[in-house]
Amino acid sequence: STYWETHISGGKASGLIKILEEPDMDYKNQVVDLEIKVRHGKCIRIVRMNLSDSLYELHLAIQEAFEFDNDHLFAFYAGYGMLKETFTIPEASISGDEYSVYETLLGDLQLRAGDKFSYLFDFGDEWWFDIKAVAIKEGSVHGPEHIKAVHDAPEQYPVYEDEYEDDM
Repeated sequence: STYWETHISGGKASGLIKILEEPDMDYKNQVVDLEIKVRHGKCIRIVRMNLSDSLYELHLAIQEAFEFDNDHLFAFYAGYGMLKETFTIPEASISGDEYSVYETLLGDLQLRAGDKFSYLFDFGDEWWFDIKAVAIKEGSVHGPEHIKAVHDAPEQYPVYEDEYEDDM
């Protein structure tokens, strides 16, 4: 214990321990404005949420903002390359290394203005959304606030002419 006290806890390595420790984050009084864009389209929605809201709550906000039926699996992807992390529900877990959307808060992503991450809804039709943190500021909202809408939302299940003719 003497070595620990002298060299580690209060000594030479104390700075390293502070770097490696997980900081206690309090997101209760911060909001983030998220620009959510359909990857292959022009439709954009800006939604304001608390940093203390979960990724699951963001999923629901996207579903509402784009007028989609909440009837498929989904995942969020944050980071780059080998550092990319997957956040999903247990039913969509493939490797077991994914993080829970129920337990991960927006603040846990340590977003800064300009940071981006992705949302994939419906693994069959592959609705990809690019999400960008536009602004982070003090405050709170009682639920996701829809700040801005650009262009009409795409149809979740568009009817293509060929399919219609085949059904006839």
